Amino acid sequence: MEVMKNTRVDKICLICNKSFKVPKHRIKTAKFCSLSCKSKYIQKIHPELRKKLPHKFGKNHHNWSGGRFLDKSGYVLLRKTTYPNCNHRGYVIEHRWVMEKHIGRLLETREHVHHINGIKTDNRIENLMLFKNAKDHANYHVSITGLPHN
Repeated sequence: MEVMKNTRVDKICLICNKSFKVPKHRIKTAKFCSLSCKSKYIQKIHPELRKKLPHKFGKNHHNWSGGRFLDKSGYVLLRKTTYPNCNHRGYVIEHRWVMEKHIGRLLETREHVHHINGIKTDNRIENLMLFKNAKDHANYHVSITGLPHN
């Protein structure tokens, strides 16, 4: 019987209880599904590390960018961990956040925010349009270009 080299086994994350796969050789050492969960564990078990190593956390970390970064689609994400519409990592899409602040309420998930000039990082309110759903947004693209939005 041949044993596969890359056999992966299921483990349960100590922080979020999510199942994740690890190579068989890491079955005893793997404890977390992500670096985020590992960090939460360290902060929970060793809260004194934040005091001992302040340069490793948040705004003092060498890679801190003000809680802003571009996602793989080119949209700006903001770190807003207490905001109701943030994702599981505590980030909200900036153009949706700007529109919510402008209209004074949270956006519903079906509502779409459109960048008028097509630049995904230009999140000035003058450059944003709100559509009540994806169909209206798509119809707008057809009306101005004659082509559906990709």
